[in-house]
Amino acid sequence: MPVCYKVERWNDSMPPNPAMLRSRLSAEGYEVFQWTDSPGAVYGLHMHSEDQSHWIISGSIELTVESVGSVVLGPGDRDYMPAGCYHSARVIGDSPVIYLIGAKRTADSPSDERKTCSFDEMASSLLERFRE
Repeated sequence: MPVCYKVERWNDSMPPNPAMLRSRLSAEGYEVFQWTDSPGAVYGLHMHSEDQSHWIISGSIELTVESVGSVVLGPGDRDYMPAGCYHSARVIGDSPVIYLIGAKRTADSPSDERKTCSFDEMASSLLERFRE
């Protein structure tokens, strides 16, 4: 699989506006939901069967992407993660990270023996964790 992961850095002097970011993701065809992770939260190596984009509203998160390395996303930064791209994540700093997750379903779901997580499974898993 060619690596197509990319990061778009925020260069606007104004802080990110969640409603505007959500509107842009939706206009690009993503299903969008907002998520918050506490300081120190960690997600182990996994991948999704759909393209995703994470757009940071506040706080910072470090993503380690297979065949790419580690990147830190802060307020306003956005990534583009293709389906099947293995990654892990951890919240860095003393503040929670608040971000939008956009997902686009793809016709070709990657198959691999390692853990795969669909958008619906991820949302259910995150909501379960939140309720605990």
